[in-house]
Amino acid sequence: MFKPKTSKLVMALTAGAMAVGVAAGPALASDSSNSGATTYKGQVTSAATAYYKGRVITKAGVVVRSGPSQRYRVVGSYSYNSIISIVCKVRGQNVNGNSLWYKTPKGNFVSARYVANVGSIPRYCR
Repeated sequence: MFKPKTSKLVMALTAGAMAVGVAAGPALASDSSNSGATTYKGQVTSAATAYYKGRVITKAGVVVRSGPSQRYRVVGSYSYNSIISIVCKVRGQNVNGNSLWYKTPKGNFVSARYVANVGSIPRYCR
């Protein structure tokens, strides 16, 4: 019976491609050049933390409060043009036509009225 030589060639190429895929898979999965951080829709993420970014746009800076209203105590501030980390957004007291407040990684809040988004828009807090 006649067997074409191409079938052996196809089998050898297929086996070689499978071997390369198996060998390259772990190397691609454990790329350490970015120390575990990746970019998703304009935000930097890691296995433990994902923050949105914002820039303070008012010359006077912005105060950081313990809750999403001007009635909460001031716990800090950010200066003009500072880049801040944002966890998520909530509705709170209306400040000059904007009732959104951004939650910081420490659990405090800044009025979204004075912060411009850098990259993607923060999601609502759950």
